[in-house]
Amino acid sequence: NTRVQAQDYPSGLTHLAFSGGTLQVFKIDADPGKNIRVRISARSIALARTMPEQTSFQNIFKGTIQDIVIRNGIFADIYLDIGCPIISRITMGSLFQLNLKTGMEVFVLIKSMDVSPGTLHQPEQPPTRNE
Repeated sequence: NTRVQAQDYPSGLTHLAFSGGTLQVFKIDADPGKNIRVRISARSIALARTMPEQTSFQNIFKGTIQDIVIRNGIFADIYLDIGCPIISRITMGSLFQLNLKTGMEVFVLIKSMDVSPGTLHQPEQPPTRNE
């Protein structure tokens, strides 16, 4: 579950607490403590082997690769643990270029997410969203 931790009015961001840390999102109209539903598309998540520097990404977390599932020989779904389960969908080229393996630690860069009031039952495997 994700909840509003704080409003950062000067930057126009809302900080959302979850089991893996804090997400920063564009300001939402919600009081601290309010439960917020967050949905992150697997295609909105990039991976890096080293900590990125000087980036516009606001949400970077250290994660561990739990599993790698090849999809149609074109994409790979990378199942990660960042304090909660999350999936990144990358190209096969990126999989080979980064030489990703199960158990490896990586940096998870979240580009965008959808937020709405309320809570969402957390399934065993995070849902993917077709785009």
